[in-house]
Amino acid sequence: MGEVTLLRFILQQSAASLMHLRLPLGLAPLSVISSLYWPELRRLHLKDEAAVGRSAPPVILLVSHMPQLRSLTFLLALLRHSQCVILEPPPFACEAFPCPELEELTVAHPDPTDAFYSHLPPALRRLTLQCWPRHCLYRGQNSGRALNQLGWRSPILSSSELLFLLEKTRLPKLELFDVEYVTYTQEETLLHRLPVLFPGLKMLTIYRYRGADTDEVPVMWFARQFSSYDRLRMLRVRFDFPQPTDPRDGQFQLLQCAAMEVARHIGSPAIRYVCALQREGLKNIWLPWRVEQDSHGAVRWTLDTTLTAFRGVSLAFSMSDDDGPYLWINPDHFAFA
Repeated sequence: MGEVTLLRFILQQSAASLMHLRLPLGLAPLSVISSLYWPELRRLHLKDEAAVGRSAPPVILLVSHMPQLRSLTFLLALLRHSQCVILEPPPFACEAFPCPELEELTVAHPDPTDAFYSHLPPALRRLTLQCWPRHCLYRGQNSGRALNQLGWRSPILSSSELLFLLEKTRLPKLELFDVEYVTYTQEETLLHRLPVLFPGLKMLTIYRYRGADTDEVPVMWFARQFSSYDRLRMLRVRFDFPQPTDPRDGQFQLLQCAAMEVARHIGSPAIRYVCALQREGLKNIWLPWRVEQDSHGAVRWTLDTTLTAFRGVSLAFSMSDDDGPYLWINPDHFAFA
């Protein structure tokens, strides 16, 4: 009995009681999954290193019989010739999302035209729209070379495409938002709309990438965009400064100045941490600055070198923080309590 046949048999026997399901897409019998009823399933994690075949059922069909689903992760690394996957293609369009209690959603390489995002339930509390692996790995000298040799590509949303996608959503309970985009038009509108679209936002992670035609990172302009974020507790930013030839060339000071400039403009009285992403060898490290108030009421920001997690969110990760397919390690799960 082959492993796919065995897996198909196991799923058919356990669908009625299974609560967590984690599978590589290349091995998963997707047609079987979409045909079964999963009354108790809470978490579905699907990933793969290659494109899904055209005959595979869309994600919206896969989850159509999972009424109790709370967490959905769909990570698909793309080859150079493959296309972004539409989770809800027009022939399968639905009026109501089949998983009304969904709280966590992670999607790699989202398509801004996908109707899937306009149907997300208002119960959603955590949303991650990312590249897989993270786009910054493609910009690293060594990691980028390795990924290019394997034939991977990293389509990334522009700021205007991301705005177009998010305007479709209605997520009043969203607390954690993690996103990657490359700067283009409407970035200012995008940053102003986030606290309006997500009024309960408490933690925001932005991987911001410069356009191909500029080396400038407008820190002061970027910082001013956060004055209306009145509930934010933690902000994490990848500023995308040009990499210095010598890693000792003041990169830390540059990140510190940028983080402090952003911290001064955040309008949230609840803010506790502002973090900047720093490259250290084969690792990316979130440098967390903590807000403190002295006995005279003066506010100051201090680098907290002891902090490793904030409300369950990891502040340090390896070069493949999100389980890049070329390294085969477990993904770094974010959980916001």
